[in-house]
Amino acid sequence: MKIEWNDSYAMGHPDIDSEHKELFTLAQAFLDAQDQKQLQVVAMQLYKHTRTHFAHEEQLMRDTQYPDYQDHARRHDLMIDQLNDISNGIGSNSEQHAALESWVRTWIVNHVAHDDEKLTRYLVSKE
Repeated sequence: MKIEWNDSYAMGHPDIDSEHKELFTLAQAFLDAQDQKQLQVVAMQLYKHTRTHFAHEEQLMRDTQYPDYQDHARRHDLMIDQLNDISNGIGSNSEQHAALESWVRTWIVNHVAHDDEKLTRYLVSKE
């Protein structure tokens, strides 16, 4: 599976779009990793960036009193739990490419296309 940013994923919020692009880059780097050490390094980068991105979105939601904050933050927590499970599998030498592909598809299709698009419309309306 090739994971590439497409401008159709853009939300229209420069910071969020930039963070989403970086997540795509890191996810592809994970899938391209050639050995266990590289998998672990990229998985940690992906995890850190995802946590930072989610914290940024959640701060924006709190600052603007986003009405769906609790539900959106809960989805973030679930996605972090899934990413933790994938990362733990790396440590035990399990095959994790399929799990990450599934995680990215879920993130792109469900979260970015639905939840983040809804959040961005709200943020733009507050400007």
